[in-house]
Amino acid sequence: MKKILALFSTLVLAVTLFACQQVTTTVPLTTAVPTTSAPTTTAAPLKYSEGVKFEGVKLLGDYKFSLTIDPEELPYFYETAYAAVGPMPMHVLAPSFAVIESDDDGATLVGGFGKIDDIIALDGYRYYPTVTAGPYKFVSFVNQVVTLEIDPLFKGDFEGNKPVIEKVIQRRVNQTLDVEQVISGEIDLVTGVIEGEKIQAAKNAATASADFYTRNGYGLLAMTCDFGPTEDVKVRQAIAYITDRQHVADVVLGGYGSVVYSEYGLAQWMYQEASEDKEWEDSINEYAFSIDAANELLDQTEWKYESDGTTAWDSSKATATNEYYRYNADKEVLTIKHFGTENNNVTTSLRDKFVLNMPLCGMKYEITIGTFDTLLNHYYFGFQLGADRTYCLFNLATNFGTNYDPYYSWHSDWLNTWYNGQGMSNEDLDELMVSMRQLDPEQRDEYLVLWKQYQILWNELIPNVPLYSNQYFDVFDKNLKTKAVGYTGIGTTSFFDWTAAITTMTYEVDTPNDVLIHGVPEMNGEFMSGFGNSAYDNNVRSLIYGYGTYAVNRGGEIVLNETVVKDLDVVKNEDGSKTYTFTIYDDLYWSDGVGITAADFVFAILFSGSQEWLRAGATSTAGEGLVGYMKYHAGEPKE
Repeated sequence: MKKILALFSTLVLAVTLFACQQVTTTVPLTTAVPTTSAPTTTAAPLKYSEGVKFEGVKLLGDYKFSLTIDPEELPYFYETAYAAVGPMPMHVLAPSFAVIESDDDGATLVGGFGKIDDIIALDGYRYYPTVTAGPYKFVSFVNQVVTLEIDPLFKGDFEGNKPVIEKVIQRRVNQTLDVEQVISGEIDLVTGVIEGEKIQAAKNAATASADFYTRNGYGLLAMTCDFGPTEDVKVRQAIAYITDRQHVADVVLGGYGSVVYSEYGLAQWMYQEASEDKEWEDSINEYAFSIDAANELLDQTEWKYESDGTTAWDSSKATATNEYYRYNADKEVLTIKHFGTENNNVTTSLRDKFVLNMPLCGMKYEITIGTFDTLLNHYYFGFQLGADRTYCLFNLATNFGTNYDPYYSWHSDWLNTWYNGQGMSNEDLDELMVSMRQLDPEQRDEYLVLWKQYQILWNELIPNVPLYSNQYFDVFDKNLKTKAVGYTGIGTTSFFDWTAAITTMTYEVDTPNDVLIHGVPEMNGEFMSGFGNSAYDNNVRSLIYGYGTYAVNRGGEIVLNETVVKDLDVVKNEDGSKTYTFTIYDDLYWSDGVGITAADFVFAILFSGSQEWLRAGATSTAGEGLVGYMKYHAGEPKE
């Protein structure tokens, strides 16, 4: 089995490495932090990465380091992801006596883990990253309000652009009223608006502007594949048939998007090319609304009886109100438990139809409405809840990264982790996902063929009911503009969100307070890589970190960050490995004035990829795909 690069975690080392919002439904707070106390005499000894050489990582000088990709990882369609890394402030996160020892055998961090308890404490760097290197620097997070100030030491983004807006505030606002607050002047910016009524209100307002781009993602109804009735694929297919997606799209989008049928977004190049293939389109089941089709599928499941567990369930007896439900042979009722978020018309539009349609299929429908944070914890960490696990439906949404690699969401390698929180496990799907990623970057046509096959199978397994892919609207103060040539609005695109575009934003008319206020639903307050975070936490991280080796431009192309990288040498070695040698500029600084060196880049991998960091409760796969990762990450017992 090919070793794995957790692209998502690797990029998170320098969130602005790829300057786009990766997902809208990302990782929440982790649950209990594992203990780091000494093992008992009967337990296996603890292992440590300290002192273990990471062969594929080398510190070559004050401003030079190399990363060598394991030959077993090549070819890889998104190869540059292995060499994508950003710095972490070693002088802040490690004791002053810590050193990186590096020679021909690789690099290791010595004495560098002594501050971990301080880092993860409630007042630690995990929640208050006071030394960073990005367009802005962290000031505070109080009562769901994050305050950031411009970092005067920031050299610029990958194009050399620097921000001019002095302060950015991100605060929680009521989702129902967010656009109204832009119109009234209470806040300056709301992004990712999809509701037609809100969009029209913004267009009609004299004080606000609205600009759109095609979404690189989709809204969805997620279903557990390892828990509850939806563990059965036929139950998932039945739910897809009775999900009135057109109603949801009409209510939520108001004409600014369309229904989709598999795991794709309208902005993806794969979909844009595949949509011209009629044979492929005909192979995708649209799950057109049908009570009869749903009942036909459910009759093939264990829930095919009346309450006595023996009499065949009869669809002609079912009404929306008579509570004539399906049961299995153990007399257990077919109950579908849905968690939806508050103040969310996707939740209400689904609920309003499910309460009518699920009983017609013998399903007992129950819905709980709560906070987004609660939803994320049940969605991502349901596998840890044991007897307290409750829900099998969740309505949420996702945006795809520039590097589309579904391996990190659906492959069985990630069972019982938050990566594959829905518990999907299918050998054929696994094989397709691995085949897609094991192509050379130049094999675009071959990738598209596999992508089409993957979409057909995914559509059959239906872990999510795709609801819509839509146009994203930014709604903003009419005076807020972009300086980027050839772009409208505030300069955002499907691949380039507002946190990336901030360096070219300006107010057309001077304002008394040079502040941009961005409204969001809720933040978890996790601003350090390695721990759970929501997309709104990622906004903050994108604004305070900005020196990754690679970036994504507005067109979605992965480009070398030439503001950071002075020289790059790529060599294919005799054993099939490939070495990327970076020389960085000597004029990069942390927000406290300390110079950034190659050691900070190497430290980011050695620290985040260590056993010590893993035991602290962090979830990070930094350095995967590089030569020697498994040995370093596994660690060794101390004598």
